[in-house]
Amino acid sequence: MSSPEEVRRQLKEQLNIMKRKIKADEKLKKEARQHLSEDINYNVKVDKIYKPFVDKLDKSLVPVTENVEKLKSEILPLKSGIQSMSNDILPLAVGLKDTHRIVQGFENQLQEYNDEIRELHRKTEDQLAIENIPEKVYNIIGAVAKKYLATRDTNDSLGLKWDDETNNYKLGVRPVYIDKNSDITIDYGDGKIYDPITGTEGLWRLLTQGKPYKTGEPSVKWKDVTTNKDIDRYRRLMHNTRACYKEKDGKWIRRSSTASKWNEIIKPFLDSMAQQKSTEGSGLTVIENDPDKLNHKLFVILGNIKAGHTNISDEDLQIASEILDILKPSLSSIAYSNIASIISDTINGRNS
Repeated sequence: MSSPEEVRRQLKEQLNIMKRKIKADEKLKKEARQHLSEDINYNVKVDKIYKPFVDKLDKSLVPVTENVEKLKSEILPLKSGIQSMSNDILPLAVGLKDTHRIVQGFENQLQEYNDEIRELHRKTEDQLAIENIPEKVYNIIGAVAKKYLATRDTNDSLGLKWDDETNNYKLGVRPVYIDKNSDITIDYGDGKIYDPITGTEGLWRLLTQGKPYKTGEPSVKWKDVTTNKDIDRYRRLMHNTRACYKEKDGKWIRRSSTASKWNEIIKPFLDSMAQQKSTEGSGLTVIENDPDKLNHKLFVILGNIKAGHTNISDEDLQIASEILDILKPSLSSIAYSNIASIISDTINGRNS
C-alpha cells in the first residue's frame, strides 16, 4: 500500500501531463485556425486576380467554338463528296494501270527498235568501211580511223586523199600511214622515223569531214565538236604537209577557200603567222609561203648558237622557238626536247 506522500506525487505527475496535453491541443487549434485563414485569403486572391482573365478567355472561345461547329457542318458534305470521288477514281486508277502497262509495252518495243537501228547502223558503217577503204589499209588500221574513213568526204580539199599512184593516203604532198591504234605518221621524205600523232576522234573528224555536222543535224562550228589540241594538231599537219598551200611558178603560195574549216581554223592560223614581224634575212615571209625551209632556218639559228656567234638577235631566238612549235609533230620527242633546251638555255643566259 502506497504512502500518502507517494500518492500525492503520482497525482501531481498526472496533473502536469493533463496540463501539457491541454496546452498542445490549444497550440494545434491555433495553427489550424491560422492555416484556414491563409487558405481563405489565397482563394480570395486567386479568384480576384484570375477570374476576370478566365471569364475573358471563355468569352473569346465562344466564336472559336461556333466556327468549329460550323466547320464540322461544312466538312460533312465534303467527306461525302470525297467518298463519292473515291468511288469515281477507282475505275480510273484501274484504267491508268492498264495504260501504264500499254506504255511500258511500247517502250520495250521502242528499245528493241533502237537496238535494231544501232545494229543496222553498225553493219552499215562496217559495210561502208569495207567499200570505201582499200583492203591493204582496212586490215591494219584502228576502229576510230575506220569509222571516219568509211564516211570520208571525198569532196573535201582540206583533208586526207587517196592517191592511186602511190596506193596510199596523203595529206597535201606527204604520204600518211595509219596504225592499229588509229594514230598517224607522216612521211616527210627525209628518211627519218617520227613519233605517231595520236588519232583522236576530233582530229579524224577534221581530216575526213568537210563540215562539223551531218546533213539534217543542227548547225555547229568546229570548235563545238573538237578540242583546241585537235585543232592545233590539224593546223600543224596542214601547214607542214603543204596541204594549205598550192604550187605556182616553182613556189608554194597560200591557198584560199570558202569552206568552214578554212575560215574557222586554217585562215586565222595563217593570218597570225603572216602578221609576225619580218626583217631582212629573218625568213618569216619565205617560211610562211614555203614550209620546206622551216628546217633550214631553224638549224641555221641553232648552228650560230653552237658556234658561239654573238650576232644572234632576240628575234632570231623567238623565230627559232616558233619554228620548233610548228615542227613539233614531225620531230621525235628526244629531238624536240634537246632543241627546246638549247633555245631556252640561250634565252635564260641573256636574261641572267
